[in-house]
Parts: sequence; C-alpha cells; structure tokens
Amino acid sequence: MTRKKVKKSSAAKSLRKWEGEYPDHPDLTCENVISAMELVFLAVKEGRADYENKELHDAAILHRFCTMTYASKVPDKWICEWMADRVFAVLAGAVWDERFSLPERALPESYGVRHKLDDRDLKLYCAVQNMVNAGVAVTKALSEVAQSEFCSLETVRAAYYDWKNRLADLDSKKSP
Repeated sequence: MTRKKVKKSSAAKSLRKWEGEYPDHPDLTCENVISAMELVFLAVKEGRADYENKELHDAAILHRFCTMTYASKVPDKWICEWMADRVFAVLAGAVWDERFSLPERALPESYGVRHKLDDRDLKLYCAVQNMVNAGVAVTKALSEVAQSEFCSLETVRAAYYDWKNRLADLDSKKSP
C-alpha cells in the first residue's frame, strides 16, 4: 500500500492526514457486513448466486446506498441508477415490495391468497372474457376494458392472455 502525505491547507483540514489506495467503498461501517455484502455482489455478478444471495442482493444495495449517503459520500452511479429504476417503477404504479425485494418480508394480509396484481389481472381477464362470451371480438373487448378500467391496452392484453393460459393449463392438468 502506498501512502502520500496530504499537504495541509484550510480546505484540507477535514481530509484524512494520510491518503492511501483504498478499496472502492472504504467508509462502510462494519467490516463483517462489508465482506458479506461484497460476497453477495460478487456471487450475483458472476452468476453463481444461490437463493440466499439473491434474496439479500436488494438489501445489500440499499444498505450500501444508505451508509454511503449517511457518510456524506456520493453513492456509485450504478446504485443510483438501480434506485432510480425501482423508485420510478413504484411511482408509475408498481408494488413497492416487488421492486425492492427484502429478505423474509411477508406479503401484507390485505393481499389475500393472490397478489394484488394477480387480482387486478384476473378482474381484467374476467371483464374481457365476459365481453367475448357476449359476442364481442377479442381486440375490441381488450380496448374497451382498457378504457373502462383506466389501464393501458398492453396491460389488459398481457393480463388476458396470462390468465387465459393459466386457466388452460389448469384444465389440461385436470383432464386425464
């Protein structure tokens, strides 16, 4: 490790007395946590992550973001982009628990048996299927349901075909 002395000036009073070659993130709080987080990042990056590493990945990123922010450091660009992608998705209507998957976080009881989005998609499927059963063309039914439910056509189409395939799979498993 090479060290060079920092010249003292009025601006450098808050700097360390000795400056060295540090790892990418030297100021995180606990060394055990740092090494565990680094192992999680490395395992995910190399594609050899097990279930536990994948479950801890988002929490490790959030931990790094918070500790760097509280230490008055600028978080890495990739962390900021990761956070921005997820927060933007939440602002656009995604469920927070899906975008930020934290370990051992149980779904709220209000979700019931299915997830909120599954319930919404099932509702969209039923609305489209009821119109199709009444003799309306599928494409027209999709667009009318999109307008009445204030969803995009792509959302309704994806929900319709997703549930249609799920129910077809259930029927094929039941028949001998």
